[in-house]
Amino acid sequence: MHAGHVTIEPYILPWAPTVVTRAIPRDAAYASQPVAVYASTNDYAFNYGHALFDFLYAVFNQLQTLQLYTPDFQLLLAQHQGTNPDAINIFINPENSERSLLRMISRNPVLPLHEFRAAGSEAADLTCVKTLVAGSAHMHLTLARARALPFRAAAMVNLGVNDQGLARQPRITLLDKRGKRRIENLREIAAALAADFPRVQVVVVNGASIERMSIRQQLELMASTTVLITPCGGLGTVSVFLPPGGTAIVMNYYNTARNTSTQMENIYYSNVEYVDYQYFPVVLEDYEGTSDRPGCENHETAKKFATQGKLINCNLRIKDLWRIRMVVNAAVMRWAARDENW
Repeated sequence: MHAGHVTIEPYILPWAPTVVTRAIPRDAAYASQPVAVYASTNDYAFNYGHALFDFLYAVFNQLQTLQLYTPDFQLLLAQHQGTNPDAINIFINPENSERSLLRMISRNPVLPLHEFRAAGSEAADLTCVKTLVAGSAHMHLTLARARALPFRAAAMVNLGVNDQGLARQPRITLLDKRGKRRIENLREIAAALAADFPRVQVVVVNGASIERMSIRQQLELMASTTVLITPCGGLGTVSVFLPPGGTAIVMNYYNTARNTSTQMENIYYSNVEYVDYQYFPVVLEDYEGTSDRPGCENHETAKKFATQGKLINCNLRIKDLWRIRMVVNAAVMRWAARDENW
């Protein structure tokens, strides 16, 4: 079983089918779902980005590559990797179905294997499926023919989003997340950009607002965005729903173990072919005067993230706004080059 690029030690799962050598009974009941996927989650499913890329992208890529994808497929849960099987209930299988990321690719709620029953299967105690796919893989990172754009297209169609491509009027969206890795002077940045681009709509969306949105509303927000500015971390992975040709400016973090500016999600974004990702370099001065230091540099963080450094969970306060204004200016100019009348 493969859940994407993350494997949690010591929960690597050995897996092999149990083969029963007998004919399928003639009266066996077949599930209404044409395809079933038997796949494993892990403890990282509590995070938006991990749930999206390590699980949903992986399942979709498998079906897409095998030419088996249909929004009517049934997702079946295999043995959980880790110690918190309830992590799936945050983003993939929440109580409020409008908040479920799974709706991007499937019309059916996730089921544990023992609850998967076809109508009329009681007599033979057997449920058959026409096609069963076991496991999943991050194929858009390993196979040239498995691109990232079909996932976005499927999500937009399945959620009924009116996706019209890059807007005629540009829009800059800044994500003001809650918790760690915030950009504390984000509203100052927004004010500077509004002054630089008086004809461009500049919008700050705070973390509480995003948490209240349905998944469809989140995708609609991204589909109407020309330039996105986001902290690094799981929330920023919503950038994959920008329209083709859009720009995502994603903050780096400063890796004190290597003394360099580093992108946290580059393994996710490296093969997203339709968004222009600009990784914004940060320096040590960008951590000065923040409200969370030195608490964010605690011993537990240093121990857990030894190769990433002590600032990985710390907030930013961008110094010298000229730097980010120039990056945004270049992004807006790329957009304007598409419309000679703007």
